[in-house]
Amino acid sequence: MAPEQRRAERRRLLLDAAFDLLGEGGDAITVRAVCERARLNPRYFYESFTDRNHLLVGLYDDVASALAVEVAAA
Repeated sequence: MAPEQRRAERRRLLLDAAFDLLGEGGDAITVRAVCERARLNPRYFYESFTDRNHLLVGLYDDVASALAVEVAAA
């Protein structure tokens, strides 16, 4: 797997972990909790996101994009 693909996969794992934690209540969305849920080292978090807020913006963008695809398909 190319380095860009591995980086994209790790980013996806972090976004999925944040989404799961948000569904469980939202207060537990910390860098540590997201990394633990994704089973990734925190250095990989900072490879994709500068901080928790950047992660949440990325998650919002990801969900909005998926919703747009579903709406367009309908």
